[in-house]
Amino acid sequence: ALVGAVIVKSRDGRFPANDSPDAQPKANERDFTPNSHMLVTLGTFILWFGWYGFNCGSNLAMTTGLQNGIEYGFQAAVVAMNTSISAASAGLLVFSARR
Repeated sequence: ALVGAVIVKSRDGRFPANDSPDAQPKANERDFTPNSHMLVTLGTFILWFGWYGFNCGSNLAMTTGLQNGIEYGFQAAVVAMNTSISAASAGLLVFSARR
């Protein structure tokens, strides 16, 4: 991704040259608000669902039979709970920091 970003370079006019007479100050964060809050929320839920599949699913893949399968199920439940708590904590942190 880094090599691709270096090859593509920044958008024309995004960062004006300092020696140009019409150079504007650097862009403000508020100039780049999201276009659709619904799509931002949908993307967040899609990523969150993927994290559940990755985090919990990787624990369930460790089962090698039915002998200790229930312990891995409990471990996957703990991982799911940690994933939920961490996502909720990050959401509350961003919500409180943006106010």
